Amino acid sequence: MEAENGSQALDLLSKRDFDLVITDVSLPDQSGIVLADRIRARWPRMPIIVVSGYTSDEATKFLAQGVATEFVHKPFGAMDLMAAVRRLLPSKTSE
Repeated sequence: MEAENGSQALDLLSKRDFDLVITDVSLPDQSGIVLADRIRARWPRMPIIVVSGYTSDEATKFLAQGVATEFVHKPFGAMDLMAAVRRLLPSKTSE
């Protein structure tokens, strides 16, 4: 399921169960990092993949702060994203 912005993502998360969240750092209404922080506050165990064109230093910071569970650097291919999903949800993706 896809959300158009961070506010809609939080609304969807409050209404349905999701296995993980994939967000960009840049969103129309808020930073993806702010969104990830808000998700962490309500769903502390939710795996979050953050995608961005920022440097690897920024990725390290996001991971160290616990904002992201995984970081995928842009540009990336479908295989890169799927590898991150498999690391976070191995039992769901091995079927």
